Parts: sequence; structure tokens; C-alpha cells
Amino acid sequence: ESYKKVEIDDCSLFQLKADEFGVAIARALAGNSRVTDVSITKCNLSVHTARELASTIARNKTIRTLNLS
Repeated sequence: ESYKKVEIDDCSLFQLKADEFGVAIARALAGNSRVTDVSITKCNLSVHTARELASTIARNKTIRTLNLS
């Protein structure tokens, strides 16, 4: 069985390397055809990471929701 949701909410480890982890996740999701929901909240994402995620969303039509609040 595959996962359909990615939830990284209020994660202190992620916050330490938000750009590094955020970009890695964005790139991994770009080619993923199973994940439909992504939530990365309270993780101090930068504009750079947000742009990477936006680029992923533009290419990946499987992702239906993205929460970056």
C-alpha cells in the first residue's frame, strides 16, 4: 500500500534545515504519482523552498492540496 499524504507539521528537525529538506521533498514529489495531499506547516520555509514546491505543483497533477501555513 502506498501513502497518499505527506504531513510535516511543526517539526523542529525540519526547521533546522528547512531549505535542504524542503527542496529535497519538492524534488521527490515532482515525480511521485501517489501523493495527493501535502502539508508542511510551522517549519520556517523560505521563499526558495516555496518556489520549488510551486514548481512541483505545476508539474505534478496528482497533488490536490498543498498547505504551507
